[in-house]
Amino acid sequence: MTIMLATLALVILAASQDAPAQLTAVPFAPHDSPVVALQAGRKGKRLFSMTEAGVVAEWSEKKSTTLWHSKADTFAEENPDAGAIHLSVGDEAATRSTPGPFLAYELVGLADGTVGRRGSAPVSPASLNTQVSVGAIVTDPKDKWVWLGGSDGALVRLMLDNPLTGWSTRGVKNGGVTAMALDSKAKEIAIGGEDGTIRFIGNSSCDVDEKAVFEGHDSPVGSVVWDPSGKTIVSADRKGQIRIHNRRSGKTVRMLAAPGRKLQCLVVHPKGKWLAAGAEDGSIHVWTVKDGALIATCNIADAQGGVTAMCFLKDGKTLFAAAGKSLHRIELKDVGK
Repeated sequence: MTIMLATLALVILAASQDAPAQLTAVPFAPHDSPVVALQAGRKGKRLFSMTEAGVVAEWSEKKSTTLWHSKADTFAEENPDAGAIHLSVGDEAATRSTPGPFLAYELVGLADGTVGRRGSAPVSPASLNTQVSVGAIVTDPKDKWVWLGGSDGALVRLMLDNPLTGWSTRGVKNGGVTAMALDSKAKEIAIGGEDGTIRFIGNSSCDVDEKAVFEGHDSPVGSVVWDPSGKTIVSADRKGQIRIHNRRSGKTVRMLAAPGRKLQCLVVHPKGKWLAAGAEDGSIHVWTVKDGALIATCNIADAQGGVTAMCFLKDGKTLFAAAGKSLHRIELKDVGK
């Protein structure tokens, strides 16, 4: 009897240890319209958001107050259904894409939120009779280039200093660009496609790596992120499947999923130990990258539109999530202990 009770106690203890932690999301910063993008600064110490109206803002992480915000984007106001808008933070400026039947961007200064010049990509002859919009955007960390990924599969690189010169175009046969991510060394861009593939292009060379085409998703890739080491890439499709790929071999080393959840965004811990995914229903799941164990979950109540974006700051102890018209702060200090 004593042995049986001891065994039962061990089973209960193991079960309690394996149960994911239930985290609390604390409303952090209200916005005037739904938040569509959230990103940390290049050094992981600054927090930026962008709303559906195209307003970019920097937030004080300690005081929950805005340090500055830009004006609303007139294109977003005039064409609310023309396409998605995207935010990418560089060194001294943020770039945001403007919705519409073209590839265009606008600069926002990180010092005070002043809206700078606009630039637009030359439209290829094949796209003249189609509605082409920006599917994703990435900015070179030194503010030299901005990459625009088109819904037609075109990739356009423009110089931020002079958008009229120094541009180049590359096409990828992926049915349309749906997500992009630049590695930590700013050498390579991973591109998620409408056809469920991940492809790669050199940030400096503009060369497409034709040999590296990662497959496995059976629906469009909604999010793609790099591990900080640059050795692995994580992608999520619109059916909620997550794949962790080895960059060198292209093999899927691990698969994760949140059954019944439509995942909308991914973020990797600054040290690469955790992976968090946000869903349309307002839920957040956190796994360990090493073994794929689900270690924490969180549910944001009344999250209209679900969790649209997330980011860690440099210490990795706090996760910020955008949901509805607010940012939320989630503490992870005791997770995994």
